[in-house]
Amino acid sequence: MRQDDLSELPELTEPEVVRHYTRLSTWNYGTDTGMFPLGSCTMKYNPKINEWAARLPGFARSHPLAPEATVRAIFC
Repeated sequence: MRQDDLSELPELTEPEVVRHYTRLSTWNYGTDTGMFPLGSCTMKYNPKINEWAARLPGFARSHPLAPEATVRAIFC
């Protein structure tokens, strides 16, 4: 059990805490909440389309060093 005095800590309700962290989450840039700021090097990277492509069945099971002929057979 705690022995120190917690009287200096603020008293907050659960909705107040949830509002606080929800507000903090809007400060982050993300593909779901808007565009990346101009000049950002992340503008060249679209994680949603890349993740979608990486999950394609033929692509997901192929090896990066597989011969080109075998990789083409998977996708064609």
